[in-house]
Amino acid sequence: MSVFFKGKASSAASLMLVAFSIATGSSAEAATWCEITRALPSTMIGFAEVETSMNSSDCKPQALTSAHRRTWDCKTEDGKPATVGLLRVEDGPRAGTVVWYALQPELESLDSIRPCHPQPAYISPVSRFDAGSIAVRDRLSVKQRIGSTDLSLLSFGPIGIAVAGTGYQRHAEQLVEEAVFGFSRPFSPSTSVEIAGRNLVSSSAKDIVDALIARQATLKATSDEYPFLEYQLSPPVGLEGVSEISVKAAGQLATQVIYNVADLASFMTYVELLDDKYGKSTLEAGTGQDKNCKFRLWESGKAYIVSESCSGSKFQITFFNQVATDQIAAYLAKMEEAEKDGKGKKIDLDNF
Repeated sequence: MSVFFKGKASSAASLMLVAFSIATGSSAEAATWCEITRALPSTMIGFAEVETSMNSSDCKPQALTSAHRRTWDCKTEDGKPATVGLLRVEDGPRAGTVVWYALQPELESLDSIRPCHPQPAYISPVSRFDAGSIAVRDRLSVKQRIGSTDLSLLSFGPIGIAVAGTGYQRHAEQLVEEAVFGFSRPFSPSTSVEIAGRNLVSSSAKDIVDALIARQATLKATSDEYPFLEYQLSPPVGLEGVSEISVKAAGQLATQVIYNVADLASFMTYVELLDDKYGKSTLEAGTGQDKNCKFRLWESGKAYIVSESCSGSKFQITFFNQVATDQIAAYLAKMEEAEKDGKGKKIDLDNF
């Protein structure tokens, strides 16, 4: 499987021709994660030093195709193949940024790497959650020969990529998200929508579920089909008339929180409360398979709320995190595009 860097020219035109290939690892000796992450790009450590460090590991260099890219085939200590790469952005607003990446199937945490870089007690751990991305799974601050750098794990679907870069770490994350996963991050996403006192956009799905449980909701069932999760809960105190709650997630972000309401009277009470908080809604009739249903819509920043009543038997209120739903749609479109595309010509942009 190959995943193509086909990022927008405005973000980094050089990324358009780079491909990540999952290596078989058959021609590489086992290399430890400690070796592979010995030197990572930072303000003080550049392209050449990281390249030298990787060449001294037991990973096997791939054939050179660009002055701005290096790739190695590796096997980690657990015997799994990995592709490690180094990329220097050639142009655009992030020209000169150096990005290191390690791509491995089903890489879901940095726990294999964490023992290589024990943290001094005085250093606060970096946040492993980012409200602006469905792909951020883990982060780690790595102490180096000079200073330190942040290492991030971006993972969604079958793709797991550890990423580090020079400059602001989130820039390196965003380059990979745009090129590999196909989505962009919104600037400072926010909403006033809350579930059990937790903000729908700025809180993780787990935080929302824990907050519901803290208010005496009971976790009845879970479904984990990575990267999608679903939690079924009984209602907490303070939600009279709600019979069940479902929290759906992609990665760490909640995508939807669904209130199943027991009866019409309770449902209309919630409609009135939503009208009071988010503005008067308009009742819309459904079409097609939803012709027996009626809907209302409310919006707040990067969240929207839909009420649905069908034939007097279904009463539902769904809270959507638009950051997550937009990124899922972009990711699916990117995967469809990657299946159709072929590899581009390998041309460095500083040759003309």
